[in-house]
Order: sequence, then structure tokens, then C-alpha cells
Amino acid sequence: YVTNVTGALQANVKVTGTGNDPHFDGLVDIRGGTFEIPELGTAYTGLDTRIDLKDEAVNISEMRIVDEHQKVMTVGGTIAVHERAVGAVDVKMQSEDFEVIDNQFADLKLDTDVRVRGSLRAPRVEGFVEVETGSIDVARSTDDRRHRPSARTGHRDRVEAVLG
Repeated sequence: YVTNVTGALQANVKVTGTGNDPHFDGLVDIRGGTFEIPELGTAYTGLDTRIDLKDEAVNISEMRIVDEHQKVMTVGGTIAVHERAVGAVDVKMQSEDFEVIDNQFADLKLDTDVRVRGSLRAPRVEGFVEVETGSIDVARSTDDRRHRPSARTGHRDRVEAVLG
């Protein structure tokens, strides 16, 4: 879940069509957005983006978020939509030393340069995701999960770690 969400959102969107096949035209602008993800121990600022909504496509020219160490992640691209379903995608994500986890179980910073193209059913993923720095307290995370029943099944979760 996400908490402490702030920022300015401005939207000017016209919706036509039917409930099964809505058509959007307009834009959504977010400036100075901030939010926290408590379970991951992370907080982000500088969420700035403009989302252009066209008849059958969503275009994000560039969405920026900044971690607690002033490192930036950018995401941008186009997602085709029709009849409330996602079609073709062309989305790029880039970061350098960007913090994604900083809690009692792990600390993880990533370098990314990833592009996803094609359809969501058969995406073509190009690029890399590298762990810049990271640590996982496997003993603590497995001990915590071992003593906590799974929310879905009521059974205890099995935890496996693959390294290397």
C-alpha cells in the first residue's frame, strides 16, 4: 500500500463512447508528487508527469520519481487501449542507483534500462536490471515469514532463495 500521498494533480479529460468501449481525450498532469511505501521502507518525491489520453492510446512522455538519495527513475512510453483492454505497449524505464527497498529485511538499489514492446500477452523485454547495491537478511526474513500464516491460504509460506 501507499501512504502520505501529496502533490498537485490537474486533469482535463473528455470521455465518450460506451461503458464497454470508452474513449478518452485529454491530459492528466501531476507535479510535485510525493508518496511512501511503508512495507518497503521507501519514500519518493518529485513525481512529475504528463499523461496524454488519446482515443485509443495513453502516452506518458516522461514520469520522474526521486528516491531519498536524490536518485531518479524515469518511465515513459505509449500504451494502446481499446474496449478497456491494453493492446500494444512501448514503455521504457531507466534509473541509476535507485532505491527500491530499504527495510529491516533488505536494502536494494537498482540500475535499470528496460524497454517493453509488443503486446502484454507476448511482450518483448530488452535491456537490463542490475543490482547496484543490495543486501537481504535471509535469516530475519525467513524467520518472520515462518511465524506468520499466509493471508491467502492460512498455511505457512515456504520461502526459497536463489542466489547467483
